[in-house]
Amino acid sequence: MTDNQTTFLAKSEVKANDLEHKRKLAFNIQKYADTVVKGKQQFSNLDLARRRAKNVKWDAIENLDKYLIEFEKNFTARGGKVIWAEDAKEALEAVLQICQAKQARRVVKSKSMVTEEIHLNDYLAEHGIESVETDLGEYIQQLDGEAPYHIVTPAMHKSKEDVAKLFHNKLGVPPNLSPSELTQIARRNLREKYISSEVGITGGNFLIADTGAVCVTENEGNGRLSTAFPKTHIATRTRRSSDLLAATCHLWHRAERDRVQYHFYRSEAARRNRRTRRNVCDSAGQRENQSAADTRGT
Repeated sequence: MTDNQTTFLAKSEVKANDLEHKRKLAFNIQKYADTVVKGKQQFSNLDLARRRAKNVKWDAIENLDKYLIEFEKNFTARGGKVIWAEDAKEALEAVLQICQAKQARRVVKSKSMVTEEIHLNDYLAEHGIESVETDLGEYIQQLDGEAPYHIVTPAMHKSKEDVAKLFHNKLGVPPNLSPSELTQIARRNLREKYISSEVGITGGNFLIADTGAVCVTENEGNGRLSTAFPKTHIATRTRRSSDLLAATCHLWHRAERDRVQYHFYRSEAARRNRRTRRNVCDSAGQRENQSAADTRGT
């Protein structure tokens, strides 16, 4: 048994018998589940939307070779640069090369599982570049020196009291602040990071081949700020959303601030529909709803 396995089993046994830990998880999971129920209500025909999304995803996977080439062609034509990395080492070196070319001392990151898997934050830190997580849950975890607890909810194991104590210890703010007060403190601290960072790094939820655009979804506004303020935007993406570290990684580099914004927002049909703060994925779901009536009964 390896050292990692031994450590994992030992920690797992402790957590499995930690009733307070279980209570926090149950509370936060229920809050998340309640939010999912509300989110589904935006669809007039959820089953239809699911089937269409499944069919689009299947088509993309079946024709991935064609779509990737089409994306690269159109993205390059719009002024972007596509870098194909065979492994984590190449991906890390590519990001570092861009940051060094831009003389970046700090980068801001929206949530990206690819960069978590290749340990980008640690790599950049080794080369004197600060990498700041801007998703609130990721920011909390980074402040506490911990890895994300969960892929969707990074700090789901922490209570509001835990976060208040953490902010008090790390940021010197008064203890026992409310969640809204803690959020305002995080917002104030992060906004200084946005305007002082030379590079913004995000994932890429969807690649739009025919327009050469990258779609980034979020619900906090940090994705938009991470792409709008820094003059350079790097988007990281694996070959398929289900692939892990061994997959080919793609990085897209935007060198000019005005072109970053144009590229990003052109990928958001949602700018014309601002009923929600979500980006193009949600607006795509709304378009599904609008066309649902045409296919009912088929």
